[in-house]
Amino acid sequence: MCVYFREAYSKKLKKLSQMISIIISTHNKQYFDTVSENITKTIGNISYEIVPIENHAQYSICQAYNMGVARAKYPYFVFLP
Repeated sequence: MCVYFREAYSKKLKKLSQMISIIISTHNKQYFDTVSENITKTIGNISYEIVPIENHAQYSICQAYNMGVARAKYPYFVFLP
């Protein structure tokens, strides 16, 4: 990543109020726990929430993500399968 892009991206993140909702659709608790722990260790100084959607194949990925968006409290979303 070039330095200019990194600086511009960093400034843009600050303008976004640094609040994101990370929506994770999973059926595997161990996977969810590992991913959540990794996010917590590496996310930095950003306000975030993790919105878990337990999905044992009863929802399509779009349905699961829409449920996550409905539960989310922050305006910016990251989707993880």
